[in-house]
Amino acid sequence: ILGMGASRRLCPFDRKDVEIWSCNTGYRLIAEVGGYVTRIFMSHGQHRYAVKSQKDGKYHIQNAYNFDEFNKLNDEGALVYNIHKVKGLKSKLYPLARIDKKFKAGGFFSNTISYMLAYALDKSTKVKDGKLVLKKDGYGKIFMFGVYMLTRDEYELEKGGIEYLI
Repeated sequence: ILGMGASRRLCPFDRKDVEIWSCNTGYRLIAEVGGYVTRIFMSHGQHRYAVKSQKDGKYHIQNAYNFDEFNKLNDEGALVYNIHKVKGLKSKLYPLARIDKKFKAGGFFSNTISYMLAYALDKSTKVKDGKLVLKKDGYGKIFMFGVYMLTRDEYELEKGGIEYLI
C-alpha cells in the first residue's frame, strides 16, 4: 500500500511477484521510479473545476483528475477502484457496504489509505463461526510505504482510521 510520503521509494517496485497499490494519482510517482501498479484506489467523487480557455477566454468545466490516464492504466491491467460512481472513469465500485459490515469500520474510513487497508484485510480474512479468521489464500503480509500522517489534518482527522484497521 503506497501513500505519497518519501518512504514510498523503499517499495520493491522491481518485484513482479507482489501487488503494488496506489492511491489517487500516486501512480505517477511510481512511474517516475520505473515501477508498476496493480491497483489504484480513489475515494473522491466527480471533482470538477472551471478553467479559463486561452482560445475564447470563457470558462469551461473539466475534471480534477485526468480520467484518460486512469482508463489507460485500467486497460493495461491495473484495477481501479472508487467508492463513487464516476462518469467517464473505468473503475470498479469499491464494496463499501460489505466491507463496512464485515469490519464495522464505517466511522473509520477516514482517507484512501484506510479504504485500501480494509480491502487488503477483506481479501485476507473470512468470517467463520462469527469470528474473523485468516484465509489460506489471502495476503501473508501487508506493507505500507509513504503513509506518514504528518499534516495536522491527516494526524487529527485520518490517522485514527488507519490505526483502527491495523
